[in-house]
Amino acid sequence: MKNALYQELESALAPLGFQLNKALGLLRKSPTGFQSVRVFVEDCGIDSPCFAITLHFSIRIHAVQALTQQYFPIHPRYAHQAPTHTASLGQVVGDPQFRVTIARQEEIDQVFDQVSQYVSTLGVPYLEHYQPVAMLDQLYNDSWQELAVQMKALPVRAIVSMVLAKLTSRPDWQAIAHRLSQEFDHFEASSRDVGKQPFQRLLDELFDYRIPS
Repeated sequence: MKNALYQELESALAPLGFQLNKALGLLRKSPTGFQSVRVFVEDCGIDSPCFAITLHFSIRIHAVQALTQQYFPIHPRYAHQAPTHTASLGQVVGDPQFRVTIARQEEIDQVFDQVSQYVSTLGVPYLEHYQPVAMLDQLYNDSWQELAVQMKALPVRAIVSMVLAKLTSRPDWQAIAHRLSQEFDHFEASSRDVGKQPFQRLLDELFDYRIPS
């Protein structure tokens, strides 16, 4: 089912520059990184067939990853694939638990059309809106309370927030650093120590960091 849905989406998104990629789903490269749409299908049936479809929309900004991956290293095999930001379809529509379900065989074509509409009218505009560094910075550093609810992984979120603040030359980046440091203080001790060490190292180095011209 997932392969069939990818084929359906590829037909709809190919005119927009998306191509099927074995590792990343539907991929569209940009001068600053890439955008991707990934499909996940889960069997949710117990007594009868049922499938739940979720979609993930990802953005990679190379300049952000070049810094963040110095503090949270990724295996070299996957480093070039790591996204900067990912949101599920549920997060895009404002309901994190939202999924599209197929309960009967005869619903497949209708649901595939529905998913294609979600991607075209909600997912792709979301990707285009947040691809610029300045817009992603607003999401991480101006809408941070909403984002904090959606993204539980504070260490990575904190480092991405600080890198975005620095790359956009925000005058309040030190206030952002203070707020994030306070978030770490509410973590369990084990998680706090693991996450805050690379974060603090990033802060120390950002004081002297100069944005490449």
